[in-house]
Amino acid sequence: MKTFVQIGTHNGDDDFNKLVKKENPDYVVLVEPNSDMVDHILENYSYITEKDKVKIETAAINTKSGPCEVVIPKEPIPQPDGSLCELGTTHYSLLPMDDWGDEFNSIKVEGMTFSELCEKHSITEIDYLQIDTEGFDSQIILSIDFDRVNIKKIQYEYWPFKSEDQYTRYGEDSQNYGLSGMEAVEDKLMDLGYELRFTKRDVIAFLK
Repeated sequence: MKTFVQIGTHNGDDDFNKLVKKENPDYVVLVEPNSDMVDHILENYSYITEKDKVKIETAAINTKSGPCEVVIPKEPIPQPDGSLCELGTTHYSLLPMDDWGDEFNSIKVEGMTFSELCEKHSITEIDYLQIDTEGFDSQIILSIDFDRVNIKKIQYEYWPFKSEDQYTRYGEDSQNYGLSGMEAVEDKLMDLGYELRFTKRDVIAFLK
């Protein structure tokens, strides 16, 4: 059974959706903690009429289960060139960076581990996994038990920010985030036999 999983679906109007339409997998799991997006996701996937083919999880994939908060900055983020970056209303994160400030809009959601997600949906093989979680991608990938699930292709957002510049609020844990987390993911995936290809903003890992 061909299975596609997306963590960080937002409104579902994206390249992942186009790939689902093209490849027609047997089972699709979409994870989006912002429940306000569910109606938009359903609308964007309305072309799929088969019952139980698409499942939506309004949870946050975390390294531990239980209640947690996802946040976005209340104010636009100043950029080095003087411009402002507006993340909108959907780009929530479990791991806000320093330049996000200290004032957030937050959503309290249920957290579940990647293993729990796979167990809930009886997944042991994934043909395509896409992750876009505003800086938490590395923590999710590092938490995956690859002995329990075979993943053929992983696409995740490359997060190049140095821990000492953007994660000081996390103390000693800061060394695990940002660029350091990306490097740890690269090492893990290459050790597992993946070939990594870098695009402008993402990394695509193919299992050899």
